Amino acid sequence: STPYNSVLMSNIPAIILFNTKTYYLLDEYIDFYDDLINANIMFTNSVKASNFVNKIFFSIDKWWNTVEVQNARKKYLKRNFGPKDAINNYILSLL
Repeated sequence: STPYNSVLMSNIPAIILFNTKTYYLLDEYIDFYDDLINANIMFTNSVKASNFVNKIFFSIDKWWNTVEVQNARKKYLKRNFGPKDAINNYILSLL
């Protein structure tokens, strides 16, 4: 998960492939990626991901900067890492 967390934190346009057959979620986290999936950031099917990339190929930045995509990205990061500066403050406190 580190690579896709990094690109989401960096706000770099990305498509994430998620293999549900090899990466299992506990029932309490089953909906954890729903917003990313609904915003077409994360896919569980590589053919659908490929079709989507072909669809947005000439307007990737336009897609990435939509309210839906940015809200899904921010919601995931907040849910995963807490408030915006929480992880930075934690790392700084270790120094």
